[in-house]
Amino acid sequence: MARSRYSQQIQEIICEAIATEGGDEVGWLAGGISERTFYTWMNRHPQFLQAVVRARENFRRRCPKYQKGLALERLTEALEGGQKIKWTTKKTRRLDHFIPGKDDQPAKLGWYDEETVTEEHTEYRPTPKWAIERVIPRPIEEDVNAAIAFLEKHGYKVIIQDEALIQEWLDSQKSRLHSQNGSHTTQELPGTIE
Repeated sequence: MARSRYSQQIQEIICEAIATEGGDEVGWLAGGISERTFYTWMNRHPQFLQAVVRARENFRRRCPKYQKGLALERLTEALEGGQKIKWTTKKTRRLDHFIPGKDDQPAKLGWYDEETVTEEHTEYRPTPKWAIERVIPRPIEEDVNAAIAFLEKHGYKVIIQDEALIQEWLDSQKSRLHSQNGSHTTQELPGTIE
């Protein structure tokens, strides 16, 4: 039986590749081992298995799709409940105790106490308008009208041949936009530009 090439150094190379690029294949290619060897090591070496699991988790946390999900979740919370802001104020005040004076003498400061009062405040602010505008895309009609205005500003004349056709196209774009979760794609409008 051949001697195993397993070592701490190869484990680190494999796990670094998995954590940065994702996927087991990237790991075994970086370590210069075969797929079969990779999974054999996972079965035979518990420390290797734990390191690979940690590397996969690190990649998952850094993964753009995961981060986008977290961001959308946080934005949803902000849109639904506004922004909760907490702060604490501390006020210190001095209480002076005077000893009355004798024979028309002014009172003298005998001692003083300092008192600190701490108050916790919570304020709920509505979601800022800019945040809502970033999350909820503008209606497609605004984009089309802006494009037409841009073309006309630069000396082009936009002629729409069939208004029903353009409305059908706008409706299809709306439904496609909703199904793609707000990602924009461009297409040519039916019509001519002179």
